[in-house]
Amino acid sequence: MKALGGWVLLKRKDEEVTDKLGLVVTDVTDKGVRHKLAEVISVGNEVEDLVVGDSVYYDIAASSRLRVNGDDVYEVISEKHIVIKL
Repeated sequence: MKALGGWVLLKRKDEEVTDKLGLVVTDVTDKGVRHKLAEVISVGNEVEDLVVGDSVYYDIAASSRLRVNGDDVYEVISEKHIVIKL
């Protein structure tokens, strides 16, 4: 798969987040968090600051989910909605 133009293909990474009491916060209870961690899988030819393998935080409200081969779920997002590169 190859992202085109200014688009980026991401694979979301699981983050284990705990609260002050040490309880694991799941996606269901973590609805207020708008940015999620992901790995860059492919970048379009107009994307300048990212390379395959980078870890980034992206705005989940601006992404689209894509299911490939029935199992793998990816996120497709414009480069401008990636907010942090680690």
